[in-house]
Amino acid sequence: MKLENQICEIVSNEQLAFNMYEVVLSGPQISVTAKPGQFVHLNIPGNSTRLLRRPFSIHLVDPAKGLFHLVYQVVGDSTTRLSRLSPGETIDCLGPLGNGFSMNDEKRVFLVGGGCGIAPLLFIPAYWPDREYYSFLGFRNMKSAFKTEEFASLSKSLNLVSDDGSIGDKGLVTDILEKYLRTSVPEIVFACGPTPMLKAVSKLASYHGVPCQISLEERMGCGIGGCLVCACAVKSGSGFDYKRVCADGPVFDSREVMFDD
Repeated sequence: MKLENQICEIVSNEQLAFNMYEVVLSGPQISVTAKPGQFVHLNIPGNSTRLLRRPFSIHLVDPAKGLFHLVYQVVGDSTTRLSRLSPGETIDCLGPLGNGFSMNDEKRVFLVGGGCGIAPLLFIPAYWPDREYYSFLGFRNMKSAFKTEEFASLSKSLNLVSDDGSIGDKGLVTDILEKYLRTSVPEIVFACGPTPMLKAVSKLASYHGVPCQISLEERMGCGIGGCLVCACAVKSGSGFDYKRVCADGPVFDSREVMFDD
C-alpha cells in the first residue's frame, strides 16, 4: 500500500490523567489497515519552526466509524500544542507505519506496560479477542494512571503497580511480573515502556523460555526508514548489526535486541 499524507479531523481531545491525553481522529484508511504496535507520524500544526513529524503509537481503532485513537503524554512544545487542539481542527497524518506485534496460535498472553508505553497494549486484546490476557501495568502514581478499567474488562487478571504505592502494589512492574512467572508461564509476552523496563522484561522472558516481543521507544526523524536516526543494535550471527526502529520495528523479538549494559 502506498503511504500518503492524510488530513484527519479531530473528533475529541480529552485529558485522561495527569499530563495524559487521548485524541480521537477521523481517518478511515488508518483505522481499517492499522495493526497493534504500529504508529502514525503527525505534523502538529502551530509551529512552523519544527520541520519533523512526531510519532505516536496507535492506541485503538474503530474501523466501522473510521476512527483511530492516540494516547499521548504532554512533555514538550509539540505535545502541548497537540493537547490544545479542538474537535473540528485537522492534523496531517502519515500512517500506519512500522511493523507491529504478531501472534499465531498462542492463547495465554502476558501484556507488560510502563507509563505512556501502556497505551498501545490495549489494541492487542481488542484486535485478538479470542485469547486469555494477563495484564501487568506500572504507573508513577494514582494521578498518572489511565485506562485501568478497560484493561480489566479485557484481561483475565489485571496487576497494577506504582512507584509510590498509591495504586496497586508499590514497586516496579517487573517485580510483580517476576513473582507471577514463578508459578504461571504464558505462551508469549508483549511489552512496551521505558528501556530499563524492556531490558528487565526481556531477561525474565529469556530465563523462563517464553517468546517475547518488545516495542522500542526511539526518537525518529522521517518515520519511514530513510534518515537512520532511530537505528538500534541487534544481534547478527556472532556479532551485531543495526535495524531501523521506525521501519524494521518498532516491535522486535526481545532475543535480537542488544541493550546497553
